[in-house]
Amino acid sequence: MVPSRPTRSLPLLLLLGVLGCGPDDDGFHYEGTPGTATQASYSGSVPQVMLRINEVHEGAFIVDTGSPVTLLDKSTFAGFSDGIHEVTVQGFGLVFPSTKVLALDIFAADGGAGAYGLLGGDILRHFALSLDYKQGKAWLSDPLDPAAVYSPAEAELPAGVPVEIRGGGLSRACLPPKDCGVIRLAPTRVLLTATFEGLQPVTVLVDTGASAVVLSSSFFETLSARTPGRPTLAGITVEGVAGPLNALWSRTYRIRLGSEGDAVSLDDVPVLVLPGSGLLGNLSDEVGRQVHALIGGTVLRHFITTVDYLEGALRLGRYKNPSHVPAQEFVGVGFEMHPRGTDWVIVSVYPGTDAAAEGLATGDLVLDVGSTSITGQPPDVVKGLMDDYGLGQDVPLGISRGGSPVEKKMVRVEDLLPSFPPPP
Repeated sequence: MVPSRPTRSLPLLLLLGVLGCGPDDDGFHYEGTPGTATQASYSGSVPQVMLRINEVHEGAFIVDTGSPVTLLDKSTFAGFSDGIHEVTVQGFGLVFPSTKVLALDIFAADGGAGAYGLLGGDILRHFALSLDYKQGKAWLSDPLDPAAVYSPAEAELPAGVPVEIRGGGLSRACLPPKDCGVIRLAPTRVLLTATFEGLQPVTVLVDTGASAVVLSSSFFETLSARTPGRPTLAGITVEGVAGPLNALWSRTYRIRLGSEGDAVSLDDVPVLVLPGSGLLGNLSDEVGRQVHALIGGTVLRHFITTVDYLEGALRLGRYKNPSHVPAQEFVGVGFEMHPRGTDWVIVSVYPGTDAAAEGLATGDLVLDVGSTSITGQPPDVVKGLMDDYGLGQDVPLGISRGGSPVEKKMVRVEDLLPSFPPPP
C-alpha cells in the first residue's frame, strides 16, 4: 500500500442497488472436503486465490466479503456477455456446480490489480473463511477447525467478535443504462460494532476486498474535531467501478472491534476517506442502519482472520511477529507515476510535499531516476531504482514537460503519513 502506487479498488459490488427483500433459496451445494489450505496472495493486503471456471478459464480472484455475488471480469473471460451466467466454479479444493455468477466489465483501469474477478458472499457465506496474510494461505471450512488454521507459533489464540449477517434482497445486475436482469441476493453483509478513539460505538462492515479501513467523511470529521493534529495525505486516487475516486489517507490512533469482554484493539491504523462518495450511504440503505466504516486490510492483516459466517463471528488471531506489515509503507516521494506505453507519467502530486514544492505536475514524464533512464522499463525495475533512496534523501529525476526536458529535479523521500499513537 505504498502511496506512490495505485491502491486496489474499494468494494466493487456497491453498484448493485437493492430493490426489495425476498427469501433466501439459492439451492447451494458443493463437492469435496472443505478445510484445505489454499495458496493465496495478499498484494495490497487484499486476498487473491486461483479459481477455475467451467474447467476452462483459470485466474486469480479477489476474495471479497464486501461483494454479495461472485463476478467475472468480462474483458478477461471471453464469450461471457453482460449479465447472469450459470457456471461451475472450482477452488479451495472444492467444486461449486451450477453457480450463478455475474459477468461485467468490473475493473476500471488498473483497479483489479491483475484479478480476473471477485469471489463473493454468495459462496463465502456458507463457510468459515480464514485468511493468513503472513503465510499466504486461505481456507474455506464447514465448520471451522481452529487447529487447522491457527498455529500457536505464529499467532495468539483467536478472539471471537460477534457479527451479524444482514442485507440481501432483489437487485438489478448492471449499471444504467444497461439492464442485465434482476438477481436475488442473500444476506452477506458482515456487520459488527466498533469503537474509534473512545467515541460511542458505531456499526462497521468487514470487507476483505478493501485494502484499508475506509471511513465516511462525516465520521472522519467527527474524529478530527475531537483529536487535532491528525496526519493526512491528500491528493490520493483510488480506482472504483466507474473510474478514479479522490481520496485521502489519514490515521486513527485506536480501533476496538466488539464490545467489552470480546473486544480486539489495534492502534495507529492507516485509514482511507473518500470525500463526496456515496459508498457507505448505499451500504447503510441496504442493511437498514448507518454504516460508518469498512474494516479492510490495514486492520485485518495484523491477524489470522476468520469470517465465520456459520457461527456469526469474526475470529482474530493476532500475529506474534507481523513482519509482513511494511514498517515504512508510507515512506516515499510525494507523487504517483504510472506507465503509459513506454513512458512513465506523473498522475498525481500530493499537496504539501517536497514534490509539490519542486514544481512537479500531473502529466510530466519522468525520464530517468539518478543516472538511469526508465523509459520502457518495467515496474519492478523502476521500483528498485526508487527504493535505492531512503528517508531524507533526494532523488534526482529527469523530467520532460510538453515534449521538452526541464532542469533536473531533486525530490526528497519523506514520511508521507507519520505515526499517530494514542495520547499519553
